[in-house]
Amino acid sequence: MKSTSFAVALLGSTLVAAPAAAGDDKEEKAASARPAAASLSHAGQLGVFTRADIEGQGRGVVGAFGLTYGIGNHVEVQAAALMGREKGVEPGATFFILSGKWKPRVSLALPIFIHDGGWLGVHPGAGIEWDPLRHFGLFAELGAVLFPTTPKGYENVVFLPAIGAQARF
Repeated sequence: MKSTSFAVALLGSTLVAAPAAAGDDKEEKAASARPAAASLSHAGQLGVFTRADIEGQGRGVVGAFGLTYGIGNHVEVQAAALMGREKGVEPGATFFILSGKWKPRVSLALPIFIHDGGWLGVHPGAGIEWDPLRHFGLFAELGAVLFPTTPKGYENVVFLPAIGAQARF
């Protein structure tokens, strides 16, 4: 069944309808046949990540290995194991300011180190994420960890830049 399209124009105060130009149907069909641009959002994607938290005074690195899940276009929750001189866990969330390939990011996590009964910290950070593909990204952050209490010999505030990679499914 052939469809006919009409172009509508307003001339003065009279509405005029006329058949559209012959090429318009072909252009519409070609436009609808093109695939939509792939979203780079993390929404609904389960992911795995690895991150190197580099102690700001060069005294060591803590590796973070974990899972992520994208909630909507701008929020991702995560849970990680922390592996370094001390071991721990870290739940957290990342907020993406934009949704393109380059995403400014702000994160907040709660590292819990298990040593002398365990201690809880707050880890805010801000940085950038580059997602060249929907299923892969690289990121870098500047952050700090604030511990209200620590065992003897540990600092309460630590500058903590980080770099990492993520795969999403």
